[in-house]
Amino acid sequence: MDLSLDYLPRLPRRKDVRIGCVGAGFIMRDCHLVAYCKAGFNPVAIASRTKENATRVAQRHGIVKVCDSYEQLLDDPSIEILDIAVPPNAQLGLIKAACARKTVKGILAQILNSNELNQKYQTPRDSLRKTWNNWLRLRRRKKIPELAAKDRDHNGL
Repeated sequence: MDLSLDYLPRLPRRKDVRIGCVGAGFIMRDCHLVAYCKAGFNPVAIASRTKENATRVAQRHGIVKVCDSYEQLLDDPSIEILDIAVPPNAQLGLIKAACARKTVKGILAQILNSNELNQKYQTPRDSLRKTWNNWLRLRRRKKIPELAAKDRDHNGL
């Protein structure tokens, strides 16, 4: 009997994608950036509400660029992926601002309610739908189909 489990995530081919990080709290500092480092990913810039927090986290994780604001980070043409780790009440505004710029190619955020996103901002950008669908796919892969089905039914997906 084969007991090997395929439980590890499949990593992308390119690990050098330039990641811009928004937020410098616990989730970004102790979860996302630690995971990026272990996986060999490339976070290159960070922004937070306070530059002091962003500077502290950047020094801890070897991030070269500390932005004065999230707008400065979003305007950086070298950023390919935006990782948003801020409280839920600030996420939608950041996602809207990121979608308005052509420089960001992808957004990583835990979108809590896709209906709210669609109703509030009417953003037809495929990347937002893909972000939500990828998040659901990850939850399904972790063998929690009842939660994914509940989200799908609740959010009309």
